[in-house]
Amino acid sequence: MVIDCRGTTQLCQDPPTTRLGSSRCYAGLRLDRSHETGGAGAWGREADVNDCFYCFSLLELAHYFGINHPLTASEWRALGLKFDSIYDPCTRHAVGVDEHTVLYPCFRAVPMGWSWALFLCHEAALQIARPGSPWNDGILREERATPQLSEYNTLLGVYVDNITVIGKNQDELDQRCQVLEAAFKDADNLDTTHFGDQAGKCWVRFGF
Repeated sequence: MVIDCRGTTQLCQDPPTTRLGSSRCYAGLRLDRSHETGGAGAWGREADVNDCFYCFSLLELAHYFGINHPLTASEWRALGLKFDSIYDPCTRHAVGVDEHTVLYPCFRAVPMGWSWALFLCHEAALQIARPGSPWNDGILREERATPQLSEYNTLLGVYVDNITVIGKNQDELDQRCQVLEAAFKDADNLDTTHFGDQAGKCWVRFGF
């Protein structure tokens, strides 16, 4: 679902450039079909962050993404919404409301359609993915020098909600992916689609 955020976007300064781990980054890889890589240039695996934009909450900014459909608190409750209080952006605290208080619904998650949404979700996913690595990862980013497997055990490419890990051998790649999955599960139960178990995993051999 894409929300029309043009009004809010006009109130915001432009976001920083989002440096994605896009396909152009992989074109800069220099791969060696050595014994260490098992004859492949490299090995890679990929995962997806489920419902990425809707996993992150911007409670303090939710009132900037209101929907023009006001109803009283009792009418909202009659529709099945259960709440005893609402967030007040002025006090930054939850406040109680009576049955006659008129309330506007607001979009609490990061709304697709807002100019900052892509940058925030991409950087959040990258910040979750990087810590806890058994070693220092090379990070793939557009318009940055391409890290090489001759310098790093694994390379990490994040494209908003898509995560790619590239390694010289399958064992190190497995180890890095297990840490990565655990990091997202620990981040307020954010889930990635499973990288796959040993029997069913899909290996990608890079050899260009």
